[in-house]
Amino acid sequence: MLWRTGLMFLAIILFYSSTGIAEATDSSSFGSGNISLQILDIKEETDNTIKIDYGNDLRIRVTYPVSSSGYIDIIDRDSDEILERYSLLENVGTQEITLSINTYRPVTNFSIKVALSSGETYTSTDKVILAEFVEPEILISMKNFASEIAKGDNLVITGTITASEYIWTVKGPYDMDNFYILASNVYVSGTMSPVNSGETEATVSVPDHSIQLRIPTHVIIESCGGTAGSYTLELWSSEHPDTVEEIDFSLADVSVDLVTARDEISAGEKLKLTGTTNVAKTGWDADNITLGLNKVNIYIYRGDTLLASYSANIKDNGTFEHEVEFSLSWDKNVEYRIIANVTTGRYSKEDIEFIMVKSPEVKIVMDDLTYTRGEEIRFRGTCSLAAGSSVYLEDDDLIFAEAHSTVSVGGKKYVEALVGADGSWQTDELRVKESASIGVYIVHAVIFSPGTTTKMDEDSVKINIVKDELDASVDKTIVVKGESITIKGTTTAEAVYVFSSDPSAFLDVRENPAETVYGISGSDMRIYSEDGKFTKTIKVSEEVEDGYYFLYLYAPPSAEHINTAEDPQKVFLISITSGAVNESEILEETPEPVVTEEETPEVNETAKETPVVTATQEEVTTTPTPVETVVEEKEPEQVVTESTGEEKIETLKPEDMTIPKLRRMLPGFEVILSIIAFLGAALVNRK
Repeated sequence: MLWRTGLMFLAIILFYSSTGIAEATDSSSFGSGNISLQILDIKEETDNTIKIDYGNDLRIRVTYPVSSSGYIDIIDRDSDEILERYSLLENVGTQEITLSINTYRPVTNFSIKVALSSGETYTSTDKVILAEFVEPEILISMKNFASEIAKGDNLVITGTITASEYIWTVKGPYDMDNFYILASNVYVSGTMSPVNSGETEATVSVPDHSIQLRIPTHVIIESCGGTAGSYTLELWSSEHPDTVEEIDFSLADVSVDLVTARDEISAGEKLKLTGTTNVAKTGWDADNITLGLNKVNIYIYRGDTLLASYSANIKDNGTFEHEVEFSLSWDKNVEYRIIANVTTGRYSKEDIEFIMVKSPEVKIVMDDLTYTRGEEIRFRGTCSLAAGSSVYLEDDDLIFAEAHSTVSVGGKKYVEALVGADGSWQTDELRVKESASIGVYIVHAVIFSPGTTTKMDEDSVKINIVKDELDASVDKTIVVKGESITIKGTTTAEAVYVFSSDPSAFLDVRENPAETVYGISGSDMRIYSEDGKFTKTIKVSEEVEDGYYFLYLYAPPSAEHINTAEDPQKVFLISITSGAVNESEILEETPEPVVTEEETPEVNETAKETPVVTATQEEVTTTPTPVETVVEEKEPEQVVTESTGEEKIETLKPEDMTIPKLRRMLPGFEVILSIIAFLGAALVNRK
């Protein structure tokens, strides 16, 4: 048994020895002086030639003195181009360098140079280092944006080949006996051998392995009897005729498609035209500039009259665009013809679109049309004119203060606004004059024909100028000396001003102005509104005498003066006492009374007499002229006693006439009290 096992083991050894297990080997060392190189994982080494398989990494081990640094260059031996440079570090002595196929493709012949900081160098001129291929690698592509080539453009082919020579030809619907004419007009990188009459292929030498072909299609059409249709470019290595790479393309007539986003436009407005074509990018390699630049020419006609022309470049994807303007001086509300003509210099095509041109328009677009005196307004709208054009605003009654953008057109003042890129416009903020009368006003927006006072279009809007609004309340109407009162309310004005019937009653509150138009002072109490709301706490003087005092609130549109006869206002009658407030004598809050001449009851006293009351909380709105009224004398109150149910006449003594009793006894007591407060306020204003 043992001898059989031994024989089997020996057979296995002999089998592997005879077939041979491929092991990676390194080249012998080469170099000079202190520089030594080895190529790792080689395919074979014969004499001074070292080979690796094309596609494998080129791996190099370099040995140099530890005390030195420097660099190593990997060079394309055919073109002397440096493919990659690597640094050699000090205190290392040995480094391995790897150059991948992605870096050296398509180079197949290398040399190596080492330079040290000591000044020592070595270049492998004594060694041939090859990346050997079984079949050449050919990588080519067409650079035109589409496989359909417009007549007159160039077919552009680029790529690489591992060989240093290639052969090319073109097959298709043309007379190949005239290929020599085509070849003589083709641009190549490298050196192309002469092509004689009757030959159908051309040989190009490329030491740098680069492939570049520019084939003029007009030569195929005009000199070789070619037609539109399908063609094929073939390319192969002269040493490997079976390794053919092909690129299919077609020749076609020039085409163009013009696109207008709109079929209607206003005079003075700009229109963006776009389109597509099969013609190559303007000025690029595929543009055969010997015939003329590739362009799209745009023409605008009214009938048979040419009004404007433009020229647009073609982009690398075959698109084009251009902005055209329809002059304000041209006819309006008529149709125009737009022609886009594309050309490769010798071949051309056109497309036509039609568009209706209307008169220009201006519109005022406002969300709010009600404003108060002194308020700032920014007018807005739209206009069909081009960006930067002017829109002019005017109001017949000149209710606005002077604006920075005021201009004069035809001797008349306007506020100027410029049209934006989106067709919108807006003015500066215009402040309504504080002296403007309450009412409705018309504001006009106008556009003029350039350089003239002729109106091309006009729009108008009605705005309402109203008084500012004021609504206010106080948290108490009976207050002890030294305490505070809080005023709250809402208003459309920027600020509310507070005054008193007696300047000694409330701290920092001045006396109510006697004049109708009062110039506001910096020492007047001012309450600014925020989002239409305001609040203020004022303190009652500790030195004031017990009694009744009025608080006046005004909401003027102006920050400079108050019109006490016209501006919105509120008046509060405040009772100031020395002792604690009797809660039973504080009236519950009641609706604000509205007093008119028809509803005014008669009283014994005139408006000039000072009212004598215990307390009130009524809020009164004053008017310029007080109303004098008389009240009838009331019969003594009839009181029904609870014990007997009998009625008896009871005459109240003056000391018994408290507000709670009067309120129970007299129907409409609050109205009477409000009238008294109103008359008192009027008397104060008269003084």
